[in-house]
Amino acid sequence: MNSSNSSEEFFNGTDDYDDSTPILAALWFSESVDLIFGSLLALITIMGIPLNFSVFAMFIKYRKEMTSRTTWLMMSLALSDGLMAIVGGTMFSISSFAHEWPFGDTGCVVYAYIMYMTGCADIGHLVVISVDRLLAITSPIKYRSWGNKPILNIVAVIVPWVFGNFWAVLPLFGLQRYTYEGATSCSIDWLSKKPADVAYNYMIFIGTYFLPLATMIFSYGLIFSTVKAAGKKFGADDAASAKKREMEMKLAKNFSTVIFVYMMFWTPYTVVSLWGSVGDPSVIPPSTRGFPAVLAKFSFVVNPLLYVLSNKEHRKKLKGLYGIVTNEVEPTEMAAPATQPPQTTQASGKTAATEC
Repeated sequence: MNSSNSSEEFFNGTDDYDDSTPILAALWFSESVDLIFGSLLALITIMGIPLNFSVFAMFIKYRKEMTSRTTWLMMSLALSDGLMAIVGGTMFSISSFAHEWPFGDTGCVVYAYIMYMTGCADIGHLVVISVDRLLAITSPIKYRSWGNKPILNIVAVIVPWVFGNFWAVLPLFGLQRYTYEGATSCSIDWLSKKPADVAYNYMIFIGTYFLPLATMIFSYGLIFSTVKAAGKKFGADDAASAKKREMEMKLAKNFSTVIFVYMMFWTPYTVVSLWGSVGDPSVIPPSTRGFPAVLAKFSFVVNPLLYVLSNKEHRKKLKGLYGIVTNEVEPTEMAAPATQPPQTTQASGKTAATEC
């Protein structure tokens, strides 16, 4: 089967779309662009697969020492990112070097489903992590009591996978569909002008981009304001005030990084896909249309760096996984890199922020 012809049949078969427009020509990338995309994808795949599965193996090896809900979530995120790297990075890079899709129609659907599912699951993980950190900061006593219930850890891990599969399964049952995205990739049929498909696309943009972004901004913003308010209870002690300001700056920097990285990877793809759904995709240059799909895949390399390896304990454990001796002092409590729960003094009932 000629993949290019099959791709054209899929796009020409899109209902309610005017085939006389130049969109089909605009979807094909030049060979030089294919080689650039293929090289970038190969590079991040070579980095992403061992990185994510090393992180996953680290959590498995030290599971008796690292039992917090945050650990479970980051282990699950590493598994999702590793799967994205194996399937998405490998297949997309191969097709880019081949200048066509060599895996057939079934491979197209499988690839699109896995990429869509893991992409949404990744977003789900980031949202659950932000809410988990919010609860740890604003309700530390209750949070610690919840930590003694393994069922809650399991639920926290299952939620992102259910979220990802919910959105990814629907196109398999007739609500939207998976098809070719240019000559070298596959995705949702963003070009369909059927009212039901356009409505579904709007649901995707709201449910998998705007609402998650709003939830993370709200959660991290409330964490910052809670820590800032708790810092006022230090009193007039200069050392305590300096420590408070230092921590507030670190929190602001980390929270801004989390939100910026999320927007950097997913906003371009969201904008281009939305324009393809409601506008005229032919006005977007081919390389500009293809780059957001490649950029989104960088998340499976950056996520473990941002959420896992920025933590000293995680770095020490990862070195231990490969038998590397380190003299780093091990913290007594593992937490997400951006936020440590405030310490609570039960005698006074007051909460004081500790080192992030």
